[in-house]
Amino acid sequence: DSLDVLMNDLADMDSRDHIGLVSYGGYAKLSHALPCDSADPECASPVTVQQNTDAIKLAYRRSQAGHFHSYTNIGEGLEFAANCLDKDHNSSGDAGKYINVTASERNFSDCHPRPEAQKVIVLMTDGVANYTEGPSYAYSPSDALTYLNDVAASTWDDHHFSIYAIGVGADADMTALDTVAQSGHTDIGGDRVGGAFQATGSWAEIEADLDNVFRKVGGARSVQLID
Repeated sequence: DSLDVLMNDLADMDSRDHIGLVSYGGYAKLSHALPCDSADPECASPVTVQQNTDAIKLAYRRSQAGHFHSYTNIGEGLEFAANCLDKDHNSSGDAGKYINVTASERNFSDCHPRPEAQKVIVLMTDGVANYTEGPSYAYSPSDALTYLNDVAASTWDDHHFSIYAIGVGADADMTALDTVAQSGHTDIGGDRVGGAFQATGSWAEIEADLDNVFRKVGGARSVQLID
């Protein structure tokens, strides 16, 4: 339901955004690759924003809580998103790292980022990072937090991809998400001081919070593109 708010807002703004989807539990999965652009001569199937958001909705509506794993590997989710946005990334070199992830679920060569577009990651979580990176993949909240922080820092330092961090519900680790937002240079914070956004309360309150957040995100990059 929270993702529906984001997809609907992006479709309504119709600002030529291209959207991919990474899902994560104990490990991450590229659930929907970033689509290609009609300006690319090799693009066989360009899509509209509405078609893109409809496909993303279908991808996550096929999942459920604990679908991939009962733990929370936020770091690998963020790493997969950065890999999909990196036009030079070669997924074959990671075969030994993502031991719980099939080749089709991490095939970043299917992603088609536009070279001139501003790359933006919207990171959403309702919990706490507690699972470490591959190939070890283990429950360790402290190591998982270190991994998340390292990935967030490198996402900006190596690529200059912005990261908007959003905690949904009262249990999200907002301290960790504040650090991610600061690393991702999006610490505008809404009504909070730390940098990340939070949506809590009843569903009506969460929906209103998220709508406000996503429209702020859109307004913050009004002359840029989410890719």
